[in-house]
Amino acid sequence: MLKDGAASKEKMRSDVNTTAADLVNFNIPNGQITEAGVRLDINVALQYMDAWLRGSAQWPSTT
Repeated sequence: MLKDGAASKEKMRSDVNTTAADLVNFNIPNGQITEAGVRLDINVALQYMDAWLRGSAQWPSTT
């Protein structure tokens, strides 16, 4: 939930059009994907899933 209580899906921008191809495009202008970055992302995801399975994490509300 956002500060004003609205879900972010209700705050969609009309000037942004994202396609399925955009979601799988890993090209980063002037950047690169590194092993260290991927490892960090996986570590964060595993920590979040561990907390969620233990009942101490919160998912964004969809209501």
